[in-house]
Amino acid sequence: MVAFTFAGVLLTQATTWWMDQRKARRESAFRWTNRNIEFYADFVDACHELLELPVWPADTPLKPLTDKLRQKSVKIRFVAPPPVNETLDKTLRAVAELAAQIDSIRTTSKPGHGDRIDERLLPGYRGSAEALSAALDEFMAAARIDVDITSVFRGLPDTPA
Repeated sequence: MVAFTFAGVLLTQATTWWMDQRKARRESAFRWTNRNIEFYADFVDACHELLELPVWPADTPLKPLTDKLRQKSVKIRFVAPPPVNETLDKTLRAVAELAAQIDSIRTTSKPGHGDRIDERLLPGYRGSAEALSAALDEFMAAARIDVDITSVFRGLPDTPA
């Protein structure tokens, strides 16, 4: 009889320990998921800042914005799985290309009527902006999978020049 009582106590303690471990793992995963959502959203917001940055007037410097994007990407690299990091790399290349286009336009031309981009340089700018939008869509799709968001993802609207 004592053996059954002892076995029952051990089984109860083992079950309690196992349930506590599962609860701790679940809570940790929840905290990381929320943190990842915050990191991903901050990065996406910074990318939108670049996409919405007017080329003219050239009042807003590019370097602080590109530095901010790199800083936010470091946090993502630390916590994200490989599929998210792969799309992050592609997005950062697109960020660099768009920033280079904006810098080139600002240094090699002057604003047109109504602060418009020189028509000869507009296709390169639009192509870079579209490439960043597409890369950002891929990044967001991978990030949504990472944080288990299953609702329909529609992507970003077209970026005006």
